[in-house]
Amino acid sequence: MFFKSGFKHPQIEFLQTGGFSLVVRVLNRLLAVGLGMVLARMLGTQGYGIYAYVFAILSVLLVVADLGIGRLTIRDLAGYAAGGNWHAVRHQVARRMLLVLGISLFLSLMGAILAWVGLAPRGLGLGMVLLPLSALVVYVGAALRGLSKISWALSLELLALPGLAALLLLALFLLLPQWREPEVALAGQILVTTLVLGCSGLLLGRTIKSKRLSAPADRGPGLSTILKQAAPFALIAGIGVLNAQVGIVMVGYYLPADQVGIFRVALLGAGLVGFGLQAANAVLPTQFARLRQLGDRVQLQQLVTLSARLILLSAVPVALVLMVWGGTLAAWLFGAEFGAAGTALLILAGGELVGASMGSLGFLLSMSGEEKSALRVLAGTAAVNVVLNVLLIPGHGIEGAAMASALCQGLRIVLLYRLVRRRLNLQPSPFTKLA
Repeated sequence: MFFKSGFKHPQIEFLQTGGFSLVVRVLNRLLAVGLGMVLARMLGTQGYGIYAYVFAILSVLLVVADLGIGRLTIRDLAGYAAGGNWHAVRHQVARRMLLVLGISLFLSLMGAILAWVGLAPRGLGLGMVLLPLSALVVYVGAALRGLSKISWALSLELLALPGLAALLLLALFLLLPQWREPEVALAGQILVTTLVLGCSGLLLGRTIKSKRLSAPADRGPGLSTILKQAAPFALIAGIGVLNAQVGIVMVGYYLPADQVGIFRVALLGAGLVGFGLQAANAVLPTQFARLRQLGDRVQLQQLVTLSARLILLSAVPVALVLMVWGGTLAAWLFGAEFGAAGTALLILAGGELVGASMGSLGFLLSMSGEEKSALRVLAGTAAVNVVLNVLLIPGHGIEGAAMASALCQGLRIVLLYRLVRRRLNLQPSPFTKLA
């Protein structure tokens, strides 16, 4: 049926199209760790902690600046381009870019005022300069993906940005050791982000200008409609960032800056466990939606099981290495003082392994019309995560933050697993025996 309809077999397509995404995600993780190594060794635990805390705040503010517009733009531009409505593409790209820029500039102004009156942490003033640049990089990348420039978008955002930042800061700090300050690192990020934004913006402009404009009858939705349609995307993205960043923000609130730096290293290492899941998530949603539309439960179950097995297979060896030798590796790669991340890294790696144990549950639900149920689970576990951080960090330090994250990861997987079994009548376990 799939070959006759012009589609590849879903399992074959998943393996083929996931290859590039997997390579990019692996390289992105390695570059992120490399950048972290450069900064940790050059800035020390306290300087790196200040840098990491500012970036955690920026990650949260980026969600507000984007408001889900990026994800909505991917969907909308793909539809306009498929229909040949390039006038709507040009109009919507410009309109939404101005919207993202306006929101991010407003947030930057508020943050700059707080920094000026002394109510913001060190480095946040420069972070507010970086915010609108980063918001535009994310938005332009989303627009490029919507126009089928996926490889370029991923390469610029996930490879060029961290890679150039690591090279620039390494060279700068080696040549000018007296400049080894978190503010200089943030200034370097501003320079590299500006360069990547210029390249991606030029590519987007050329992509649009190369197409013949259609009649200007349909310019697409207005601002109020865009914001309304983007709201669910913003909520989902916001909860995801909250779950990812709440630990480091809370550690920065309760503990000294050096503990933030050590915890950031633990998060970087634990993130390597889930690279297979992240790569699969770039491919699986389309396959899930297609099979649900066709009503082919047999193929859907086979794809769910295959993807879950591959995701778990990629996660287990990384998790075991980090759980056994995490502290030693952290000390060797980042510096002796970062060996204190070992226990937190063990806990976080265990939580990431649990998160990868059942495959892509969230996308399976959202692509099957159960996004509201999945959203309730994500929102509830995010709230629990905040409460556990408040309760555990004062008494247990960064290990408490790691425990909060791992416990919520486990709770989230259990609840999503039950939803898949009850609402979709599918078995997401990688150990499912297929007919």
